[in-house]
Amino acid sequence: MNASAKTWEYRGRVIEEDFYGSDGRLRKTRTGYLIRRLGTRADHYEPGSFPTLAEAKKEIDKMTPTLIRVPAKFFNDHEERGCEPYCTPVKQTSRFVWLRPDDEGLDELLDDARHYAEPDQFGDWGRENSGIVRSAAATVLAIQAARKAVQA
Repeated sequence: MNASAKTWEYRGRVIEEDFYGSDGRLRKTRTGYLIRRLGTRADHYEPGSFPTLAEAKKEIDKMTPTLIRVPAKFFNDHEERGCEPYCTPVKQTSRFVWLRPDDEGLDELLDDARHYAEPDQFGDWGRENSGIVRSAAATVLAIQAARKAVQA
């Protein structure tokens, strides 16, 4: 890496200016951008060089799955009832849980959320537990939106 090369952190990766030509010689002007994981050595790059910063960011977006943020209230209720397969949270706070879109328990969570998102089918229980019902409906919307975004 050139001592004057600029770097950017983006979604857990580092983008660095590349000053080496295809022949391996150091150039005075930038030839492109390289990507490496945050915390790795400066000479450990992902394959490929990208002509623009925007293209390097697009490549990182492809490499990094977007996490799905769902309400913790329904997620915790789902887990407490022992529904399997379990989803493994990537991050969890008191209000939200972040899940990977390829988690094997996501379909079960979505089916369960769809079931609880209809308050009328439970009568008085649905009205008394409107927090769980609203949280289930928000879970359905979050998972569906994330799946729609991946398909686009």
